[in-house]
Amino acid sequence: MSNSAPTTSALETHDSPNERDLLPKASWTMLADLCSPIPTDIYVPCMQLHAQLVAAISKPTASLLDVHQRDWIESIIKDLFNATGNCARTASLTLVPSLRALLQFFLKQEQAIWPQHSIKADFMVSSAAVMILLWHITSHVEHILHGNPSTPSVQPLEQVHANMKLRLAFLIDVWPNLVSPFVGDMLKEPASRNATIAGISRGKTGHLNSAATTFSNRLVHELLDPIAHLVKKQTPRPPFLLKLVIDKTVDVTIEHITTTAPGTSSDTLDHIASHIKAWVHETSHELRDLPSLKRLERFTQDWKRQAPVVAKA
Repeated sequence: MSNSAPTTSALETHDSPNERDLLPKASWTMLADLCSPIPTDIYVPCMQLHAQLVAAISKPTASLLDVHQRDWIESIIKDLFNATGNCARTASLTLVPSLRALLQFFLKQEQAIWPQHSIKADFMVSSAAVMILLWHITSHVEHILHGNPSTPSVQPLEQVHANMKLRLAFLIDVWPNLVSPFVGDMLKEPASRNATIAGISRGKTGHLNSAATTFSNRLVHELLDPIAHLVKKQTPRPPFLLKLVIDKTVDVTIEHITTTAPGTSSDTLDHIASHIKAWVHETSHELRDLPSLKRLERFTQDWKRQAPVVAKA
């Protein structure tokens, strides 16, 4: 939580819902004429959008994991960027209050809301969507700051930008911790769903093991495909985020097979690896040189060489 002195801005206080209702445009205009060192036609829309954002994220039911609420928040942020333009000094006045409020909302979600959710596919996909939202915000602010010297008037925007980049870096860093129980649970599914560790381990040479097929299908269709779709529909696209997510997910899969399914046959592992690699190649040419795919290939080859030893054991 920020240690900065509390602001007296009516837009940043937690007033009652009625007090947060939007003022008539004439009132915003009069306030802007009195206080704002920037054009009224920029300041007024930004103040109105800030009020909408604060009203949306202050609701007890507000959640970044809800796709409709997340889309609504994203649309407000895009409108704010459009209304602000590319002047860093202007953005320090119009964007900073909204980005600070949004950053506090992110922190509250991370600390109080997300821990209540079980690690399922929809949670993982929503977490990836939050990373994409953060990436768009930080990228746009970086574009505004680019080429502008650091001055006292721009420092508030630089500070909130740095804090948002830290949140994005944190979410990327903890992705393996999020995806690990998800992958592990898929390997431990009940026998009725043909995805038990025993099923994975009993794959017979020359036959596609149904457990391996179920596991790789679920990994692709429940997690990787939806995340890739989120990235692809963005303009501009953040391909590096997809690379990081896929890279870390493949590494976690390798780790889980090594530790929880050490009796996996080489043919079964071949099937899982082939499915993942085929999906990667079909999804984007930008993903074909992922380090994790090379590690997966080496892992599969090493597994084949060690298979006789595992069988005797």
